[in-house]
Amino acid sequence: MGTSITDLPSNALPLAGSVVFPVVQAGQTRQATLSSLTSYLSGATYDFDGAASGVNNRQPIASPHKNNFFSTTQTFIGSLSVTGGLILGTNACGATCTITMGNCNQVNADCATIAGGQCNTICANGKLSFIGAGDNISIEKCWSVVGGGCMNYTTEAYSVIGGGCCNRVCEGYGAVLGGHNNRAIGLSSLAVGGYCNDACGSASVVVGGSCGCAVSHSTFIGGGGCNTAFGDTSTVVGGFSSRGTGNCSFVGGGFCNRSLANFTTTVGGGDNLASGIWSVVVAGSGNSSCGDASFVGGGHYNLAFANCSSVVGGLSNLACGVKSTVVGGVSSIASGACSFIGGGEGNVNSGVNAFVGGGCCNIASGLSSVVVGGCYNRVSGTGSTITGGISSLASAACTFIGGGCKNIACATESTVAGGVVNIASGQGAFIGGGGHNTSSGLSAFVGAGDRNQATALGSAVAGGAINCSSAAHTFVGGGDRNHASAACSSVVGGLSNLTSGAESFIGGGKYSHSSGACSVIAGGYCNVASAANAAVLGGACNIASASHSTIAGGSSSLASGQCSFIGGGICNCASGLSAFIGAGVNNCAAAMGSFIGSGCQNITLASGHNTFIGGGVCNLTKANCSSIVGGFSSIAAGQCAAIGGGSCHTASGNRSFIGGGCENVVSHTDSSAIGTRITSVSACTLHVNRLALSAGGLPTSDPGVPGVIWLSGGGAAAIGKYHLMVSNP
Repeated sequence: MGTSITDLPSNALPLAGSVVFPVVQAGQTRQATLSSLTSYLSGATYDFDGAASGVNNRQPIASPHKNNFFSTTQTFIGSLSVTGGLILGTNACGATCTITMGNCNQVNADCATIAGGQCNTICANGKLSFIGAGDNISIEKCWSVVGGGCMNYTTEAYSVIGGGCCNRVCEGYGAVLGGHNNRAIGLSSLAVGGYCNDACGSASVVVGGSCGCAVSHSTFIGGGGCNTAFGDTSTVVGGFSSRGTGNCSFVGGGFCNRSLANFTTTVGGGDNLASGIWSVVVAGSGNSSCGDASFVGGGHYNLAFANCSSVVGGLSNLACGVKSTVVGGVSSIASGACSFIGGGEGNVNSGVNAFVGGGCCNIASGLSSVVVGGCYNRVSGTGSTITGGISSLASAACTFIGGGCKNIACATESTVAGGVVNIASGQGAFIGGGGHNTSSGLSAFVGAGDRNQATALGSAVAGGAINCSSAAHTFVGGGDRNHASAACSSVVGGLSNLTSGAESFIGGGKYSHSSGACSVIAGGYCNVASAANAAVLGGACNIASASHSTIAGGSSSLASGQCSFIGGGICNCASGLSAFIGAGVNNCAAAMGSFIGSGCQNITLASGHNTFIGGGVCNLTKANCSSIVGGFSSIAAGQCAAIGGGSCHTASGNRSFIGGGCENVVSHTDSSAIGTRITSVSACTLHVNRLALSAGGLPTSDPGVPGVIWLSGGGAAAIGKYHLMVSNP
């Protein structure tokens, strides 16, 4: 029975060439020396792939001087020392100091490495380059690295591809870190992730996204799709189909946004355009900032066209004036320098430093003009203002319209506070309200009412309807159809009153006319004060036609004498200088200084001054200082003649006197009549019908006083036997 090999003693090392070991040869176990085995191995060959390729691939089994091929895994417990290059896998070109692993990889450059993968190539100029793994990767220039991926290649030195597929580095110091179909075309450019991105400019960067293109120096694209950064140091972050064309421009998201000029910014939204230097568009769609340092903040189809202009929100707004602003609203235009529109629709601001707060279809075209709100308002004057209302116009400097409808302030510093269809056309003119009023005079005033007019310097109409203040400093307080037409005249109220005299006055009433300077009509109906300082205080149809004449009341009276006065009554006439009629009917004081207290149809003729009729009916004074106290149809025709009463008397003698009675006539000077139907017969005579004397009261002897009556013949005891005597010493 044979001995098992495991039972044999262990060999002693080292083995010598004469040591024998068993071999099976031709079916027999034979011995062979170690030296014969070594000789065989140095020349023996074998087919290393087992004829799998269909080609005779016989290689020597082992040789220190040949390239030995091992068809199975080899394990090294100790260190592997290589003096020349270490080739792992298949290397077709035996360049020095190279490492090749994987399958069908080629390293054609010195000191280059392919750590794995298949069909990878480092070209002859790729010294010191590295491929980590992957498939169909190519490096053309030195100092380049491809970490892995598929079909990536670099054409310039110092380039890096981290991974991904079909990525390219076409310029030195460029890098692509992952993604698909990305290219680093510019010097020191970088593409990180994404697909179909191009970093074309020097030091340009594309991070993520798709179809991005960083064209110029130091440009950056951070994601999104189909974005392009054209300008130097321009940036596009996110969004879709956006472009940063200007140097240092920025696009932050959105779609189809464009930053065309240098230092422009577009953030969010869609179809926005920033084409002015330092211009900005934030959000919205279809917005454009074309002016330098212009701004659009949201909204749709807004345009900031001029330098430093701004549009914040809204729809289809335009800021085309330098430093102009539109905030919200629809279809508004700010074309004036430093103009502002706060909102609304269809507003236009073309004035320098002008303001439109809101509203609809308002226009501000004047320097520093203001429209706060309303609709269809226009301000064209410098410093003019409309706060609200509809269809109003402020066309002159420093004008103001508070509100209302279709109001016009067209003179410097004119004002319309409100109302409808009011016109302030005088410098400094004012209309408070009402409708269809006109204030056309310098500093003229209309408070309110309807169809009032203040047309002269300082003229005023407080209210009412169809009133007119047409002369300087005139005043109409109210009423209807009143007219103050002379300087400083006034109509307080009433209907159809007229002041045509300077400083004339009408307090009220209707159809009155004050035409004299400083004349006054306090009230009443159809009164006339036609002379200077004339006055009618009331009544109806009274006329004060002489200077300083006065009618206190009554009707149809005439004060035509200077300083004449009528207190009341009907159809009285005071035509004499300083004539006076207190009351009554159809009295006429025609004499200077004449007086009629009352009565009816009494007359003081102009031929007699300072005459007096106290009352009565149909009395007449003709001579100076004549008087009739009362009675009926008496005549005082002599100077200083007097009639106390009665009827149908005539006192025609100077200083004549009729005390009473009826139908007495005294025609002699200094004569008197007391009684009835007496006619004087001599001067200085008392005429009576009968004279009764108290006998007991008469002296019984001559008193020695001329003209004294005394009794002779025994006194009262001698009645029937005495005589009346007149003393005449």
